[in-house]
Amino acid sequence: MQHFKKRLLYFYCANCATFSMLVFLNGFFPTKNSSYLFSSFDDYPSHIDDIFFDPGKVFEAKVQKTVIVVIDALRYDFVSEPAGSHNVPYIASLVNQGHGCLHKMEANSPTVTMPRIKAVTTGSVSNFIDVVMNFGSTEVHEDNIIYQLSERYNVTFFGDDTWLKLFPNKFTRSEGTTSFYVSDYTEVDNNVTRNVVNELEKTDWDVMILHYLGLDHIGHLEGAESPLIRTKLNELDRVISSIHNYLLNWESLNNKTSLLLIFGDHGMRDAGGHGGASYAETLVPLLSFGLQCSGMKSHPIAQVDLAPTLSILLGVPIPMNNIGRLITDLYRSFPLKQLLYALYYNSQQVLTQFIDNGGSLTHESFLLYKEAVRQHTMWLKYNETRDAANVVRLYENTLKTMSRYLIKSMVEFHLIEMVLAVFILSQVTLIVVLNVIQIKVPSRKHVRNIVVIIVMISFACWLIDSPSTHCCSSTLSSLSFVLLSILIAVINCLILMSSTINEKYAKVESDIGKCLALGCFLLIIAMGSTSLIEEEQSVWYHMWALFCAVAMLSVDKVSELAKWMIILVVHRLARDLHSAGSGWLANHDNKSHLSFISLIGLMGVWLSCIRMNDINSRIFSTIHSILSGASVILVYVYHCSTKKIHLLLGSYDMGGKSLVNIFLVVCLVTVFVKLVTTLVRCRADACIKSKNSPSHVVDAFIVGWILFCSLLLRPHNIWLLPAMLLSSEIMVSVLKDTVQLTIGYYWLGMIFYFYQGNTNSIASIDVAAGYIGQEVYDPIIAGLMITVHTFTFPVLSFLCLLSKIFNRDWRKELVVLYRVEALLLLLQLLNYTSLMIFQRYHLFIWSVFSPKLLYLSAHTLLTLILLFITELVIVINYGIEKLSPIRQTSSINVANANQQHVNYVDSGNEGYL
Repeated sequence: MQHFKKRLLYFYCANCATFSMLVFLNGFFPTKNSSYLFSSFDDYPSHIDDIFFDPGKVFEAKVQKTVIVVIDALRYDFVSEPAGSHNVPYIASLVNQGHGCLHKMEANSPTVTMPRIKAVTTGSVSNFIDVVMNFGSTEVHEDNIIYQLSERYNVTFFGDDTWLKLFPNKFTRSEGTTSFYVSDYTEVDNNVTRNVVNELEKTDWDVMILHYLGLDHIGHLEGAESPLIRTKLNELDRVISSIHNYLLNWESLNNKTSLLLIFGDHGMRDAGGHGGASYAETLVPLLSFGLQCSGMKSHPIAQVDLAPTLSILLGVPIPMNNIGRLITDLYRSFPLKQLLYALYYNSQQVLTQFIDNGGSLTHESFLLYKEAVRQHTMWLKYNETRDAANVVRLYENTLKTMSRYLIKSMVEFHLIEMVLAVFILSQVTLIVVLNVIQIKVPSRKHVRNIVVIIVMISFACWLIDSPSTHCCSSTLSSLSFVLLSILIAVINCLILMSSTINEKYAKVESDIGKCLALGCFLLIIAMGSTSLIEEEQSVWYHMWALFCAVAMLSVDKVSELAKWMIILVVHRLARDLHSAGSGWLANHDNKSHLSFISLIGLMGVWLSCIRMNDINSRIFSTIHSILSGASVILVYVYHCSTKKIHLLLGSYDMGGKSLVNIFLVVCLVTVFVKLVTTLVRCRADACIKSKNSPSHVVDAFIVGWILFCSLLLRPHNIWLLPAMLLSSEIMVSVLKDTVQLTIGYYWLGMIFYFYQGNTNSIASIDVAAGYIGQEVYDPIIAGLMITVHTFTFPVLSFLCLLSKIFNRDWRKELVVLYRVEALLLLLQLLNYTSLMIFQRYHLFIWSVFSPKLLYLSAHTLLTLILLFITELVIVINYGIEKLSPIRQTSSINVANANQQHVNYVDSGNEGYL
């Protein structure tokens, strides 16, 4: 019972950590100070100083028919020379002949679809948390160009259904395609093109928006170097050729102007992912046809600049929250008076936001604006053409400086929630520290109690006196949030006041223990550097190499030394697999080599399943081996059917969903057989009831986990599963106590997590894993599968650790495991959240710090789930024990088992390392 109470305490701490991270995320990810008003034609300026004019005559639509083509994940170098002539020959020929323009366009981080669409349509920056909301798009409630266009024109849309979720009931005709089913890159675009052909035969539309997804899906599946990239771009080039020829013919028949715009919402890394801030992800092309321009622009324009530019060209009001500026290069064919008026209108609209967000009348932006207006007025009076270029330059500088100011001021951190989260984290960290690290202090409990109460009262006073969205709101959810926070803080204070402090110092005696302690300290400190956050995998690689070196020095036998050499070889191979980028992994010429690696990996998975097949019954043992072998074969056949590998057995035409369904059934039966045999063994009293029956339950979970993950992992990463199990068996020989064992397995899970190709960039998330065997997009299933794929190895290392713990005096040692897991988690959280508060205005806060915060939050939730799974295993074991007959020999076996553990001191008094 005492052990259960201690486990319950640490489980409570893990829950507090999860709650604190949710509070911190709510406070950290800022909300925009956006207006929910909508622009109208009344917002058009009717005068400049003392010069009046009719906006309707000056401000009119410059184009009468527009086609906007968004190609998902279109990188700039896909269409620029030298690749452009091969990828998009028709488009490249138009640009080279001067019939169109190629601009560089810069997309802000996070480079995922939904925030990029919002930026293009509203002209404002999106919240970083939109990267999470990208999987569940909701309606845009602020002013946007789609709303403005729909009020005046017939707008049609075909493509990514994200648009239909963001802008419902705004299109005259529309048909959406599923953006998250990445396994399909053919039909998803054919459905769009089919509608294009139909629309070109109609004349009632004014604006047509197309969003092609196939290129992005190919990137997720095979990377940017796949030969399918050129094939897809050639296909899109032919579609654009048809659209362009239609517009040329329409212009000649109607004597009107048309516009064809083509751009990418974001780019892609060489590995095919996106979401980060690398050059390949943020730099996209903007191609324009139909308007005179100066050709290729060297300096990139901002993605938000599309909103005001399209608004002016199509003669609709600029969205209220726009911070973009006109792309003046597209206005070269229009009179100077109209260009200057458009710039004045754009500047006045952005100036309104500038003032509303605290902009000073003495700020550089406002002074530039006043000077631009003064010179604009002088130009209107005297009409000196040579002065017009200077007025344009002044307006552009005005818009540039105001946009920079607004980007910084449009977001607001909720500091109260952030500090509250850190406060609760500090409490639970102190609770765990007092229960883990033994320190020598004077016996003055009352002093400690008074200090805790004073800190609590001081924090409450500061909380009441400070503004906050939740703390100052009277809504039910806000009141519940405040009450829950206060309740948790009070409970933590009570726990702290009732805790006892041991009067012994912690000792770190072994070299392994010192290495692990030093490594944990350095890993926490490293999070203060942006470079080390971006390259955290390199930090882990070096720390793991150091750990292996120390371990090799601690062994005496040559055979043990050889085993550690195997771990170093695995380290070298796994590190080099992704160290030079993953472009070569998508190279078609390397597929045979990667197929061989995947086949070796699958054989290793099967042998690992057989090795855990410690079933006495020959029948059950044979069934288990056959079922696990069948699962591995099905995985191989599936990868062959998706053309990821092509070795020996060739390719298959059988549907992927059917194969996956069969695999899941076989995999579940395999786990079930393992659990049933555990029950049979215990009923026959073949295992010691109080000792290692839980380990057999964990082994069943391990078998199911590695089989399922072998399906989700990229084929060339499957070999990491048996490699990790092998490393686990070798490593356990040098880890002397449970504390070292827990930290060592935590390191093992993290190093293989990075071996898999994960980084602290959102772009490293392999979303293709979420759609294996899926024909219809389900966000819950896809999200779960992506999560399982991403955290395959941290979970596997924890399960392996449980298997080792359950083979010992687990009721006592589980307490130590919970302590160390909680302490490792809380120290990271407390350090990083405190750092984020002080660095919230850092230059790289969104591109570097924020993605790491999301990953750390995911690890927090994962730790809570793993502790819950541990308790679940104990419950299952309890049920098995209840179903097993009690035999007198059990007490003898238990006595023998306890005798084997006399060298283990009580967990409450053992050394920390």
